[in-house]
Amino acid sequence: MITVRNIDIAVTSNGFLLTLQECEGRPVLPIGVGMAEAQAISLALSGAKAERPLTQDLMHQLVLSLGARITSTRIHRYDRGIYYADLHLDTPAGPLTLDCRPSDSIGLALRCRAPVFIAAEVMAKCGVCCGQPPSTQGLPESFNPMENPAANLEKRLEKAIATEDFETAARLRDQMAQGRRH
Repeated sequence: MITVRNIDIAVTSNGFLLTLQECEGRPVLPIGVGMAEAQAISLALSGAKAERPLTQDLMHQLVLSLGARITSTRIHRYDRGIYYADLHLDTPAGPLTLDCRPSDSIGLALRCRAPVFIAAEVMAKCGVCCGQPPSTQGLPESFNPMENPAANLEKRLEKAIATEDFETAARLRDQMAQGRRH
């Protein structure tokens, strides 16, 4: 598991992009999120409070009132354009693991200062290499955070073939083949 140390929200022309990174200079895991999730994560990152409790605030208070605590969240799988995460809790009845969306689990983890982890194979498959801190900088112009990365590669491959840029097409074909093996 990779420990996430840098979390950021960026606004792109296609929506909101949650970026997770182990440390500067390492690959960034980009995850497209909705406006409400982006707002909840941004508030937690800044330490600001909403006028009324957001869903993650309510869930955090519920967990605490039941005598439990959130110990971590783990993004453990990527399948067909969807990231999967688990929220780990210590409860009076013992450890509990809940399936949840990464954006929700990260919003909760930030509120209770719990660590965020990413499975190494997810980062290897979906991480974007760039030497910049988490942002959209370094991502391809055609990157759409709300779209399946494999579909994005396919569109780029079609464009490369249509424009007879066969060198790029071969490189994209190889990237797609490598992604299928993981």
